[in-house]
Amino acid sequence: MNTGKGSGPQGNIGFVDADPFLTTSTRKAVTTKASHAQSAQPAHAQSAQPAKPRSGFLFHCQSLTMLIFVPWLLFVVCACAVGLTLYIMPAAGMLVVGLCLIFSGVFFYLGKVKKLSIYLYIGILGFIGVLCGCSLGFAVDGAYFSQYFSLVTKRTYTNLLATQLAASHSDAGLIGFAESARITQAKVVGRYEGGTNYCVAPIQDVSKGVSAQFWAAGFNCCLQRSSFRCDDALSRSSSAGLVILKSNSSGYDGFRRAAQQAAAVYGLTTLPKDPVFVRWVEDPFLARYNLLRDGFAYIIFFAVVYLICIGMVASVLHVSTRNNEAAHKRTAHFHSHA
Repeated sequence: MNTGKGSGPQGNIGFVDADPFLTTSTRKAVTTKASHAQSAQPAHAQSAQPAKPRSGFLFHCQSLTMLIFVPWLLFVVCACAVGLTLYIMPAAGMLVVGLCLIFSGVFFYLGKVKKLSIYLYIGILGFIGVLCGCSLGFAVDGAYFSQYFSLVTKRTYTNLLATQLAASHSDAGLIGFAESARITQAKVVGRYEGGTNYCVAPIQDVSKGVSAQFWAAGFNCCLQRSSFRCDDALSRSSSAGLVILKSNSSGYDGFRRAAQQAAAVYGLTTLPKDPVFVRWVEDPFLARYNLLRDGFAYIIFFAVVYLICIGMVASVLHVSTRNNEAAHKRTAHFHSHA
């Protein structure tokens, strides 16, 4: 029967001290050996206290902040990368998106391997943020940024007569018309397609009102046969145009069908195959800059909306994670006392 105080080194030392038949030198040797064996044990074997899990208000604030802002930053970065580079340098935008996906994948992997719910949620929300950011980037590019960068790279014409051929100016980005060029309000057509009113009016010379090479155009800004009021059409000081590009988002095909209808209604025989449509404005340079400004405003607006949404989702996930951890602790405590 074991009469010592324990089976480890401390128990051996107690047993040696209690043995009356050992000599002093033998007792000292055994005690020294037991002490060395105790010091050689790993640190985790010496301490019976388990490591305390990280907790507290500061820790929960940090984890919630990461859960919100990491996916949100991925959303904003992807939206800007796709929107700003798709026209001028698409490979750079795709590279940024790829890096964001890898970044999200790292969090997802760490969450799986280390069984950390927060990292797992950050990875999943990061993937969603990249997807939503790319979608927003494509939308902003089509509506604003592609038009802006395309207009910047195209030519600017000044003092252009309305009687000149549109085919000779297909490379135009900004057009300053001669003083004799005016919008003909008597030849307006508003054509409805898919819930949108495509409004066009020919830009003609006041003394030669037979040419229809150039057209002012806009969305939902006229009646069926009159009242063309798109952009600065009602201003007497405006005589310039911001060219509408041939793209799906610009509405060029809809404007061309409306111009063909106007040519048939008003007997315009000089309509070219590809007319030049413009937004009739006072300051074309300011109108071009507004495309860039409106694109960024669009991103900022949806970034704020996404931040609110991701904040609510992250809060719910964080609370559910804390509740699950508390439930596991209660289960482990119950089994340890069973």
